[in-house]
Amino acid sequence: MSVSDQAIARAIVDRVHERGPDATCCPSEIARDIASEQGGCDWRELMPRVRQAAVDLAHRQRIEIRQRGEQVDPDNFSGPIRLGLPRV
Repeated sequence: MSVSDQAIARAIVDRVHERGPDATCCPSEIARDIASEQGGCDWRELMPRVRQAAVDLAHRQRIEIRQRGEQVDPDNFSGPIRLGLPRV
């Protein structure tokens, strides 16, 4: 799969901006979209890279990682997450 880390990060940022300040998206949505654009490869293979890109973006305060609607520490979470714009 030839998608770059930068392309994954851009897809995340684009998606959370599309959703707006009051909504979030699931990282699997990003992985599925990218996989579809790459000719239908298995989106599950992209999940670790999407989650890592989300962590990197959260460190730079470009997005928030949330669980149950609350922001979580990007270095200390497990389980299902949602991605959203930083709350002001």
